[in-house]
Amino acid sequence: DEEVDQLAAIVAGAAQGSTLVEIAARARSDGDEPLFGLAVVHLLLAADEREVDLSRIQQGDAKQAGPVALQVLRRDRLSWWAPTRTLKKTVEEAAAACARLAAKGGRDVPGSAASSALLYVACGRVATLKTLARSDSSRGGLCGDWGRKLGKLLQFDFGTERGQIAGRKNAYALLAKHEPALACAAFLLAGDVPDACSVALSKLQDPELSLMIP
Repeated sequence: DEEVDQLAAIVAGAAQGSTLVEIAARARSDGDEPLFGLAVVHLLLAADEREVDLSRIQQGDAKQAGPVALQVLRRDRLSWWAPTRTLKKTVEEAAAACARLAAKGGRDVPGSAASSALLYVACGRVATLKTLARSDSSRGGLCGDWGRKLGKLLQFDFGTERGQIAGRKNAYALLAKHEPALACAAFLLAGDVPDACSVALSKLQDPELSLMIP
């Protein structure tokens, strides 16, 4: 069909060293409407050249550090185009930026560990999250409370059945307390990817995140 022909033309053009702009211009011809297929192929072909501007995280509100970081990742459609290596690296960098932003908020915000927990768990950096939780627990206030709660949760061995049960129990408790991001992180710790994705979609309303998790 027409879309297949367009895709073939794009790939052929790329093989000949044409620029992405030239390829897209030829495929669109005189049309004014953007082509979804072209947009996706453009993202894939440019994957090695693209970067997510994580500096935007630092411009956010420390009280909303977690949502700010997710919004930045969602804005650049990272899960659409990034190879696994790039995806993991960018999520880890976003987690670190999120933690730095949250640290500026003092004792009366959730803190670095709670704000960045989902991203650190998603990229497999649980040890880093444990360190942040220990640090936050000594600060007092809301930050200290969350640091101690996360520290207690992270003491479990999630490779065991006991640890996985504890992770799921904590996830459901966090959902009841309207903490969907932390609930999603707890499901991931328990190895429950389907429920983590379900929370990302239904509670966080973040399909980009649900594609990053698996």
